[in-house]
Amino acid sequence: MRLFLAFLPDENMVKALKIVQDRLKEKGMKGRYSQEWNLHLTAAFIGEYPDDEAVLEAVSEIESEPLTIRLEGYGCFGSTVWAGVAKNEELLECVRKIRRALAAAGIPFDNKPFKPHFTLVRGAHFGEKLPGIMVPAPTMTIREVTLMRSDRGKSGMNYTAIGSIPFIDP
Repeated sequence: MRLFLAFLPDENMVKALKIVQDRLKEKGMKGRYSQEWNLHLTAAFIGEYPDDEAVLEAVSEIESEPLTIRLEGYGCFGSTVWAGVAKNEELLECVRKIRRALAAAGIPFDNKPFKPHFTLVRGAHFGEKLPGIMVPAPTMTIREVTLMRSDRGKSGMNYTAIGSIPFIDP
């Protein structure tokens, strides 16, 4: 199974992300737009790993108060366009705890630096620079981390929630 741990957007965040996608479409951006049920903020990409229960167990005792994030700006990694998240030390610390828990359990993960974002468009075509658009700035509270499975479908990747682990109050 191809696995990753993520924070799922609430309804208001999904609406804001769809607004950003609509604005990009209005500016003529072509590409594979993320479906709303696939939107997420990746905390740790695990990749191929056979034991989802071990992953859930590893993160079952993460201590964190609920934390609030805010959408801020957008950008690209090559042809992938994303919506960003405002700098947030609590979010960074939560992700460090998740990754430390995985490492302690011997579960391999991609340890690239964490750059919080929601992927909006893959294979985007936008010329030499991104079009100028206004990005809403909703907030959302994170209270849990969700283990996701990634499967390749006819029209791209499909993500399925396997289970969520609420944070334990410190």
